[in-house]
Amino acid sequence: MHKKKKNEVTFDLQSALITERRKTSRSACYQLEAGFLAEQYQNMLRCIAEAYETDKKNEIQFTVKWDPKDQIE
Repeated sequence: MHKKKKNEVTFDLQSALITERRKTSRSACYQLEAGFLAEQYQNMLRCIAEAYETDKKNEIQFTVKWDPKDQIE
């Protein structure tokens, strides 16, 4: 975990595989991983959560946000 705020948490993903993917012309997408993080937080906190990815220089950053007022049953 990189940063934690009241209703938000940020994770950084770094690996040699990410570095290699950047060297190719393929555009990599990490939406699946972001979805897994959002689902886990949704299950833990029992409220709607969403996650998105940001492509940084040497890493992928995931931000998970939730609203405690938006409870699930």
